[in-house]
Amino acid sequence: MTISTINVATLKKVKNSVIGNPSAKLALAQDELFIATLVNCLNDLMLDEGASGSQDSIRIEAAQVISSLSYGSPDALQSLLCANAPQAFLYAISRFTSSEPPAVKFAFARALRALATATAEHVGPSQWGLKDDVGPVHEEAKAALDYFFQDPLDVYLPLLADASPQTSTAIAQLLGSALRAPDHRAAVAAWVPPSERNRTPRRGWEKGDVGQGGWVARQLTGLARSKDVKVQEAALWALAALAKDNHDVAMVLSKPSIDNRTGTESPSALSLALMLCKSRTTPVQLAGALCATHILRAQTASSHGLHPHLHHPHAGLNHTGPSPGLDMAAALTVVHVMNRLIASSAETPQARAQACFVLQHLVMDEKELCQTAFESAVSANCPTSSGQ
Repeated sequence: MTISTINVATLKKVKNSVIGNPSAKLALAQDELFIATLVNCLNDLMLDEGASGSQDSIRIEAAQVISSLSYGSPDALQSLLCANAPQAFLYAISRFTSSEPPAVKFAFARALRALATATAEHVGPSQWGLKDDVGPVHEEAKAALDYFFQDPLDVYLPLLADASPQTSTAIAQLLGSALRAPDHRAAVAAWVPPSERNRTPRRGWEKGDVGQGGWVARQLTGLARSKDVKVQEAALWALAALAKDNHDVAMVLSKPSIDNRTGTESPSALSLALMLCKSRTTPVQLAGALCATHILRAQTASSHGLHPHLHHPHAGLNHTGPSPGLDMAAALTVVHVMNRLIASSAETPQARAQACFVLQHLVMDEKELCQTAFESAVSANCPTSSGQ
């Protein structure tokens, strides 16, 4: 495939040709000159179509083409990584001004999310345990994924507080999809905005969550309080990814949040997740349930290793009672909601399978809770059995 001219019309044509078309993605990935030109469009403010609006349109279309190429084709992803597409997006985002058009910010945040997610899929571990962790571009992808959680955090994490919910949601989705490794979680949990790094906490509650996901957790919890179900879902997945196997972050998310300006309390992220796992919207139910699950399980896994069975798939097989500190009432809320979802023939197979994985994360190595989940599942599948 040879593209001789870069403009809005040709980019739209390319975008339409590659959506859902692996062979077209492969052909485009082999055109190294076009890939390089496409990536260069992101920061080229002297594009052929002179008006500022046209420049923005070309940059947006280029970002959308890169988003489409990121998914489904290892060769296309490898071409984008070799062309330094992540670095190009990060550089562009670092130059955003207060007058940057919201459409540009959203397109770039969305494309960065697509690249990070596709890279994480190749590196693993699989989010739902259904994919081989090592792909054909594993080494390149691992280096790129590590880079996302180093200095570039200063570039894209501030967008969690962006005025546009579309942009902040895209960054939350990035965290929910790409945040899979313990060292990456630690980096995000420890992050604070550069302007706050040398500030001495003036209030008691500000001291406890510094370095424990405080700033990111507050932003994500605020997004989860949105009335928009898409925003809720993205924030809950991100909170789940941040809390997984992270005792300190889980403890922060279990406490009521306090407004730094007024000192007023709001329900904890855990309480919010438990409430939203009863949502009428299935994706929000799943995200809320997984968020609550990772908080509950990480709460009982001391950072000093008091409960090592929680981190080893076989070491805790003889563990019968609930772990010290496990909130059984909260755990049972998740159990009942997930079992109802699994038993519902109205739900999609994908949603029911994800609910199974949520339950697996919750009851693993907890014999008593596992038995309760089994009994709840029997009840959900045979609601009239007691009367027979």
